[in-house]
Amino acid sequence: MNKPEQTNDQHLSDSHNITFNDVIFRPDIPLLQNLIANAHGVTSIITDTNGNPITRPINKDELIAMIHKYFGQQ
Repeated sequence: MNKPEQTNDQHLSDSHNITFNDVIFRPDIPLLQNLIANAHGVTSIITDTNGNPITRPINKDELIAMIHKYFGQQ
């Protein structure tokens, strides 16, 4: 008897194998990041599970301005 092939549902049920790209289509990640960061007024960068950036920072200018304001720099 042949062993059945693993289905996508079976692959995704194994949480050790799930990556960000399994859940969200890679080209859509910056769009989603922009929408969420702008809606909440936050700086955002998305990383993989090892901490490696997979997107560029969004709204970083506002974060830098807040840091300068807090520390009294211009």
